[in-house]
Amino acid sequence: MSDDPRVPGEDEKAEPDHVLHAPGISIETTDIGYDRLKGDRRAPPRLRRIDIVVLLLLLLATGLTRFVRLSEPGDVLPASDPACTASPPIGKTCYEPIPTDEVHYIPDARDVLRYGTESDSRVSAEDGPYIVHPPVAKWFIAAGMRIFGDRPFGWRFFGALFGTFSVLIMYLLALRLWASPWWAAAAGTLLAADGLWFMQSRIAMLDIYVAVFVLAGIWLLVVDRDVTQPDHRGFRWWRIAAGAMFGLAIASKWDALPFIGVGIASTMAWDAVRARDAADRRYVGKVAGTLGALVLLPIAIYIASYTPWFVDSHRYNLPQCSKDTTTFSFGVYHLGGLAGQWLCYQHEVYNFHANLQKYVTTTDPTTGKTVKSPGHPYYGNAWTWPWIGRPVAHYYQTTGSGPSQRDSEILGLPNPMIWWPGFFIGFIALAWWTYKKDTTASFIFALFVAGWFPFLILGDALGKPVFMFYATPLVPYVVLTLVHVLYRSVRRWPQLMPYAVGYVVACVGAFAYFYPILAALPIPYGGAFGWARHIWFSDRFHFFKIKGDCSVPNKIKLLCWI
Repeated sequence: MSDDPRVPGEDEKAEPDHVLHAPGISIETTDIGYDRLKGDRRAPPRLRRIDIVVLLLLLLATGLTRFVRLSEPGDVLPASDPACTASPPIGKTCYEPIPTDEVHYIPDARDVLRYGTESDSRVSAEDGPYIVHPPVAKWFIAAGMRIFGDRPFGWRFFGALFGTFSVLIMYLLALRLWASPWWAAAAGTLLAADGLWFMQSRIAMLDIYVAVFVLAGIWLLVVDRDVTQPDHRGFRWWRIAAGAMFGLAIASKWDALPFIGVGIASTMAWDAVRARDAADRRYVGKVAGTLGALVLLPIAIYIASYTPWFVDSHRYNLPQCSKDTTTFSFGVYHLGGLAGQWLCYQHEVYNFHANLQKYVTTTDPTTGKTVKSPGHPYYGNAWTWPWIGRPVAHYYQTTGSGPSQRDSEILGLPNPMIWWPGFFIGFIALAWWTYKKDTTASFIFALFVAGWFPFLILGDALGKPVFMFYATPLVPYVVLTLVHVLYRSVRRWPQLMPYAVGYVVACVGAFAYFYPILAALPIPYGGAFGWARHIWFSDRFHFFKIKGDCSVPNKIKLLCWI
């Protein structure tokens, strides 16, 4: 029997000839259906009224969880506070940003509103290194401030909006992959119920923008795959739209690059299958079109995103690139002026990231021995992501004492009910099914690898800093992994359907349980539902009686949620 549930009873050796095998990836033209004789593609199933109602309810619930209490935390600071004098607010009231990491991006967004670009007016030895990310995500933070004011709700509005509508994108992508509104609803629900995705949707950081732009680009590529006829000539607008999304993604943060690589490889493979099946000799031209849409267009958008930097004299620049005599060399070619300064800036940004180190070397004053310590208390290792070894506490505050003590926290904690099965069952299953020629599994597996393996290599093998929130763009593909496992299991054993529904409900229940420490909801310190009971891995309050390593000094924590 075949391992692919779409072709039960087919001999495994009778491999369909419209499957392309490339290194590390096997891709069929579509999982919804491909008629080689007619050369057309079937559209996803028509949505019934109940499907639309379910989707709208899902979007409503997602939006409510993102926007309710969006202004918390956000205390008012006195005008003399150093945070207010270093970066004066736009308006009379100064609010406190979340220490990790709104404090870096709110000042940049204020400069965007004042000058159109990050400014050199407040650059200091401490602040300068943090302006090492492209500007697009900061434009959205600034737009929220323009509409709603320089206050927490304004800073976080568009992040919450992106987090809400990401569920719609996930629904549409899953509908393309499995041709079922119910599996699409399951994917959207699991994405909405992930704690890391939720938290990043409610904080003025860059990662949610990168993740949603990438997700939109992947969805658009799958649409392009499904709707483009083999004899199509001219522009492929879905693919061009995907390229635009990828351009906005890398113009927000460079973390998008591995996903773009998967998108390019997948599109070229799909086109190769299409060309072979249709005896089309225009494949070279299609490769050129793919590279134009998915390489040149993103590069053009990335460069264009710096237009305000070029036109405003307040532009931020690194000291070594700010001189009028600065030139940037390409072999025997030398480029000066603003273009040379910009290329120098980009090169120094690369050097900044390349030279970051996870550990700092100090000397123990008592023993005189050299000690290597983590450069940040929340540095982690990507190989600990499967068991959520070191989530980042972005905010923590305690008030009162004794029985009246209340604790508020924003912990970047993925949903364990999603994360643990996704890595320990789903990732392994995807790898196996990829080997067995399951084309949907191979596509999701490649995206999973794009979101995890770069940090295993750069962060762990090469000793570069890694934070848990770097996994934000990976979350959708952990979700797709789980849905594919559920889909294949139910297709083979239909009696498992109630258990699949129960699992999705359990994930929502786990999200509700962890909500207080994801959204800074003040809760008692003790008690059955107190703060301590939510911190499953620590030295003192270990839920599973597994002693954590939170109190171990001078090391990267492997099992610590505080």
